[in-house]
Parts: sequence; C-alpha cells; structure tokens
Amino acid sequence: MLRLLEHIDELIGMYQGNCYHFSIQKPNFPKEFHQDLIELTETVVNCVESLCLTVRSFFRDIKSVRDNAHKVTFYEKESDIKFSSLARRIFDSELPLDQKMHLRYFVEKIDRICDQAEDIANDAANVFGTAVGTRMVSFTSAAIICSVFVILGAIISGAGTTETLGKLGAINALPGAFAACVAAGISVYLMTKVGLPVSTTQAIVGAIVGWNLYTGSSTNLQVLITILGTWILCPIIAGVIAMGLFTFTKRVILNRKLHILRLDAYTRTALLLAGAFGAYSLGANNIANVMGVFVPISPFTDVTIGNLFVFSSKEQLFLLGGLAIAVGVFTYSKRVMFTVGNDLLKMTPVAAFIVVISHSIVLFLFASQGISAFLQSINLPSIPLVPVSSSQAVVGGVIGIGLLKGGKEVQWSIAGRISLGWMTLPIIAALISLIVLFILENIFNLTVSF
Repeated sequence: MLRLLEHIDELIGMYQGNCYHFSIQKPNFPKEFHQDLIELTETVVNCVESLCLTVRSFFRDIKSVRDNAHKVTFYEKESDIKFSSLARRIFDSELPLDQKMHLRYFVEKIDRICDQAEDIANDAANVFGTAVGTRMVSFTSAAIICSVFVILGAIISGAGTTETLGKLGAINALPGAFAACVAAGISVYLMTKVGLPVSTTQAIVGAIVGWNLYTGSSTNLQVLITILGTWILCPIIAGVIAMGLFTFTKRVILNRKLHILRLDAYTRTALLLAGAFGAYSLGANNIANVMGVFVPISPFTDVTIGNLFVFSSKEQLFLLGGLAIAVGVFTYSKRVMFTVGNDLLKMTPVAAFIVVISHSIVLFLFASQGISAFLQSINLPSIPLVPVSSSQAVVGGVIGIGLLKGGKEVQWSIAGRISLGWMTLPIIAALISLIVLFILENIFNLTVSF
C-alpha cells in the first residue's frame, strides 16, 4: 500500500519535473515532428488516465483492477513504439547533432511517464504476488515455520513411509547406505545443473535398486510397482484436489465480496497455516528419503527420558534428518521460495495457497498410518504408505489450476522437461549407485552388504 502511494507521488513528481524543464529549456521541435509529438503525448495521457482508473479500482472495485492495468500496459507499449519512431525520425533529419540530442531527451522524458505508470499498475494488479516473493510472509517467518513443522512431521509421522522404503531393499551395511545417499545426491545435483527439476524420492529409489543389483539382493517388485504407481497418481490426485479447492475458494471469495485489504489479511494467515501443514506433511512423507536407508543400521540406542517416554533410535534418526532439512531451508531455500510458481504458471497468492494445500494433502495421505488403519477397519482399500515426490504434487496442483484457466497459461515445454527429469533420474541414480559401490568395495575395501 505504501509503495503504491510512493510510486504515485513519484509519477506526479515526474509530471511536474517535465513541465518545469519544458518551461525553462523551451525545446524547439520543427513542425514536421509536431503531429508525432502530439500522438505520443496523447498516448501518455491515456496511459495515466487508465492508471487513475486502476488505482481507484484498487480501493473500490477489485475485479476491475487487472482490466484497467492491462489498458495501462497497452498504452505503455504504444508509447514505446511512438517514442522509437519519433526518435528515429529526429536522428534521420538534417538537424544539428546537439539539437537532435536535446529533442530526444525531451521525447524520452515524456515516454518514461508511461514506464512509471505501468510499474504502478503492476503493483496494484499483483499486490499479493507469491507469499515470500511479495513479502506477504517474510523469509525468516517461512523458514522458522517450515523447520519446526518438518521436524515434528518427521518424528511423529515419519515411520510409515520409511518402513515401505525399507521393504524395497534392506541395506544392511553402513557403506552401502552411504553409497545410496551419495548416489542420490550426485544424481539430483547433476540433473539440476542441466536444468531439469527433479525429486529426491526418485533418486533414492533408483539408488536402492542399484544397491540391490550390485549386491544380488532381490528387489521387492510389488513394493516397486506400488511406488511407481504413486508417482503417476500423485500429480493427478494433487491436480484434482487443486481444481476442486480452487473452484470452491474462488466462489466463496466472489460471494463474500471481500475488500482487497481484508482478503490480503486472510490470505496471509492462510498461507502461514498452509505452510505449516505443508512442512509437517513434507517431514512425515519425505523423511524416508533422507534417513530411510539408515534405519536398519542405526547407530543410536533407545533413550528413556524421565520414565515418561522412550525416544527410539528411529526417532533420533528422524530428528537428525529433520534438522538437516531445517538447515537446508535456512541456507539454500531462499531463491526457491522467491521463484517457485512463476516459471510453470504465474499464480496469484490464492492459487499458491491452493497448490500448497493440495500438495500437503497428498503428502499427508501417503504418510498417515492413522488414515490407512481407519480405511482398513471399515474394509476399504488402504492408502499405501510410500514416499511421494513433493515436486510432483506441486506440479500437479499448478497444472490443475492452469487447466481450469483453459491451459493456455501453463508452460507445457517446462512441464515436459520436468517429466523428462522424473523418468531419467531413477536410472541415473541407479547407475551412479553401482559405480560408488564398486569404488567403496574394490578401492577402499569396505563391506557394502552382509
């Protein structure tokens, strides 16, 4: 709000400054340029008038903000075209160079008013932005909330997915577990360097399969098929949930006719709550990717605290893994928080909130032992407790909302690159796992399996 007012004040200052310079320097425009100068000036006036409507709508009729902002953008582009044409004509003329520079200076001054007007209109139209990107939620607040709830989710609800991952391949030696983690890390790093968004879930599964192949251990095909099936279902379920929630939320907002400032406050609170739920679900579901391979060979022993409860070795591992994720949040996640949601599909904060909730629900469903047990108790098929890709869930939610809008805004080329990364990453992780295991066993003489 304050930035919007400050920019309007700057625009008024530009108007006054231009008038002042015109009155002092009195530039002499030859008659042949008069019509072009008049057209440029009229375009600038139309642009500023559209900006006035945009700002007025910001306070009176929020639905009209974007329409008026689009008009500002249209006139700004027209102004650029007229400015370029007039400047080119001036420099193609026979006027002295100093007069050409003088006239171009004033023409540019007039055109810059449109640039400033467009910036203000964008501020009004995109007043929310994304949660962290627009400072609706500060990075520090987001990082603290994420860290705390990731750790809680890992300790409280992380056991189910870890057990399933252990059934895929029971790595029984510390060097073998180390090799799987190194393979997963290297494969994710390499794929990220070539610009393919990937998931640690696919990487760790590929690395475990690589360990099975190297050691001659059997891969539980039923578990593998279940995991692969969830990779397909995960983005689909997230997309369906996002579409339903987005339609419902949009209808509620329109029916309530909330003012933008009240909607801003509600959205801020909703994003914080959604972030907490999302972090908890992420910790519960994806801790298996971080610590799952170490569970069978945990170096910790159970700790009894004050005869009140037992802090098991598995929970200690999960705490360590949760802390590692928290460190990652504070050190390397800031750029991601500022850019996510802008490449695949430009989203409003409400849409971003829906994507986070959809992603969180999917991760929670595939990690909740309580829900799985409840479904079994009423003779319904239980939900498999498997680590699913958070990036798949987010992409599914984003595309779901994009399809509701007609699908034209979705960058399908980026979606294709993401899918390519999902398909190739497990294979690359398995190959790297084979290489690392060979090096550990034959060069360092370490036992990678018993």
